[in-house]
Amino acid sequence: FRNYSLEGDIISSSIRSLYEDSKGRLWIGTNDKGVICLENDIFTAITSPEDYSFLCIRDFAETSDGTIYVASNSGMAYISDGAIVPLDNEEISGETVYAIETDSYDRIWLCTTYGRAGAIKNNQLLTMYTSDMFFATDEIYSIATKDNKVYLGTSGNQIAQLTFTDEGTDSTSYSLKYLSTNDVHTHNRLDITADGHILVSGLTGFYVYFADGTTKEYTEAHNVTSINAATMDYEGNLWLASSSTGV
Repeated sequence: FRNYSLEGDIISSSIRSLYEDSKGRLWIGTNDKGVICLENDIFTAITSPEDYSFLCIRDFAETSDGTIYVASNSGMAYISDGAIVPLDNEEISGETVYAIETDSYDRIWLCTTYGRAGAIKNNQLLTMYTSDMFFATDEIYSIATKDNKVYLGTSGNQIAQLTFTDEGTDSTSYSLKYLSTNDVHTHNRLDITADGHILVSGLTGFYVYFADGTTKEYTEAHNVTSINAATMDYEGNLWLASSSTGV
């Protein structure tokens, strides 16, 4: 392991998010220093807006044309010519956007404050869903996509699976299915592997929907509070990040 934070002023902030794009570049989202790009072992700071917004970076996504989008505590933006360009939309500007992902229709899906989820294409907001459209009491808490499916994690133990049949976003464009995560509540993050496994990181544990339709609740993780993210390596090992106990 190499700790870049010990090497001068390369990384002088805690890291909230990492993303490898289609060109092999590593995008680094910091807690209070904005975005840094690592390419060919060279770190480049991306210029933030002059009002000091977009310093706390939550997530990244990429569209088919190679545009990198940024989720932050100040809303959403895209990167152009080495600078962060905020999206000017009153539904999103100034909101905390927790997660963003791209679907097979090249739409960017986002999960924001107050239990809302929406879709953006060509920098225009297509729709904004509220929690009560899908859940009786739970709030939308996280989001993930896989091909033409969008998954809404919640503050409870339900996940809504929206399977889209076209580029529309109203109820006639998708079918709705609910998944349960049993004792795993408050879905901090949903991660979907290339093979289609759904990794559910929760405040109270860890749950997996495998691509073959089987499920598993990892009771070994019940004593680990606040699992914030997960990934599966090429051998099938699961790696979990917890704010209470590390990795």
